[in-house]
Amino acid sequence: MRRRDEGNNDYERDVRIDPLSLDVEWLDQPRRYQKYSDLLAAAKRVLGICKSASELVKAETALKIRKDLMRGKTKEYDLHKDIKINNDIINNLVTTHKDVKAAEQESTDAYYQVDVLVGAVRAMDIRKAALENLVRLGLGGYFAMPTEPRDIQQQYRSWEEVNKQGHLTRLKTAKQSRETTGKKKRRRK
Repeated sequence: MRRRDEGNNDYERDVRIDPLSLDVEWLDQPRRYQKYSDLLAAAKRVLGICKSASELVKAETALKIRKDLMRGKTKEYDLHKDIKINNDIINNLVTTHKDVKAAEQESTDAYYQVDVLVGAVRAMDIRKAALENLVRLGLGGYFAMPTEPRDIQQQYRSWEEVNKQGHLTRLKTAKQSRETTGKKKRRRK
């Protein structure tokens, strides 16, 4: 099982913020949050299924062990044939049965996945707060410098295309756009 990411989900990339493209980051924040919320819901569903399956395996195993012991098949469970069978012995045999252990391991893995995704959803909440604070800093002039206007729609489309291909690249900054178009940097006097 992979930590923090499942399949095509790149947690480290999704939590990262480009402070030079806050507008694009804000446009994508709901999608990222929804992605991890959906993954969390699916993981909770899997957890419920695993818990039910584990309980079913325990019940079926307990029934099989009881039937075997009633038929005198004590050797299969490393028990002396003269031992008095009670619920504690049966419960211990159920707990140590390989099928029950496997089912419980699946439940443990599902609990882990839910915990990881709860953390990822929480990280998306923290990311939202960080975006809000970065916007406040920007409005306060923290990032002020002379720049040319950028084409936000083009940058966002470019960013979406890069993410569809699954490559880790940054969006073009205003400086990179100027370099590719051959425009010279305007200076304030």
